[in-house]
Amino acid sequence: LLLALAGLCWSGNHVIGRAIAGHVPPVSLSALRWVMPFLIMLPCASRHFSRDWPLIRQHWKVVMVLGLSGGALFSALQYVGLQYTTAVNVSVLNSLGPIFIVMAVAIMFRETLRPIQLGGIAVSLTGVLFIVTRGELASLLEMTFNYGDLIILFNMVVWSIYSAYLRLR
Repeated sequence: LLLALAGLCWSGNHVIGRAIAGHVPPVSLSALRWVMPFLIMLPCASRHFSRDWPLIRQHWKVVMVLGLSGGALFSALQYVGLQYTTAVNVSVLNSLGPIFIVMAVAIMFRETLRPIQLGGIAVSLTGVLFIVTRGELASLLEMTFNYGDLIILFNMVVWSIYSAYLRLR
């Protein structure tokens, strides 16, 4: 149930981001996306933040990279991309995330892909291709990307680097 709720919230974010594209600047929307939850969670998290401050300060570079890539940059680029493409395209392109994450881990940490990971990539890519082509793989030859799609595709690379870097937190 929680996994389904997470997917609903994630894709709902795409729909809302697309609906208000052109009305709210992408960077402002991204800032609101992080400031509002921060303010809501602050009363609960402040005790933990104070307790963990020495560790956070010791690893500030990792925290900075994670905050800038997974928070600020990813969020802002998502809303910029949504100004030029559809919420459906963003959701489909986001489904490439696991493939990019595995590739980022392999490149950044020189990990060898295991057969189960390769199988997961194959399943994920097959699903994405089936959705994108509506079961007609020949339509891949006619496929074009708009500016927003390319921003979202680049954004998935940003997300994969963030996700791979999480192991250093």
